[in-house]
Amino acid sequence: MSALLSTTDTRVTDLRTAAAADLGPGLFSAAQARFEPAIALDEAARRSGKAVFLARTVSPAETLALSANASSAALDHAAVIAALMRATAPYAEAAPLGLPPAAPDARSHCIWKRRSASVCVCNPTDDCRLQMR
Repeated sequence: MSALLSTTDTRVTDLRTAAAADLGPGLFSAAQARFEPAIALDEAARRSGKAVFLARTVSPAETLALSANASSAALDHAAVIAALMRATAPYAEAAPLGLPPAAPDARSHCIWKRRSASVCVCNPTDDCRLQMR
C-alpha cells in the first residue's frame, strides 16, 4: 500500500492486507467484505479525532474570553481587546468543521460580537452585555 493510504490502526492494515490477498485469486466479494470494516474503523477514528481536535481548538478561545473578562475587571481595555482578537482565530479555524454544541455560550458570543464594541463584559450565566468605553 502507498504512504497515501497508510493508517495508524493495525486492524485496518490487517484488513487491507487480507483483502489484497483475496483479490489475487479473484475473491472480489471476500475482499469487499474486508474493506467495509476497515472503512468503518477509519470513519469512527476520524469522528473521534475530529471531536478532540474541535475541543482542543476551541478551548484556548474560551480561556482567552475568560482572560478578557479578568482584564475587563482590571479596567485593562487594551488587554481585553487583544485577548478577544486572539480568541477569534481558534473559532475561525474550528467553524468549518462544526463547533461543539457548548461553544455558543455567553463567552463565545462575546468573541463573535467583539467587532461592535470596544469592550465586551460577560457573565457566564447571562448573555453578553456590550459596553462602549
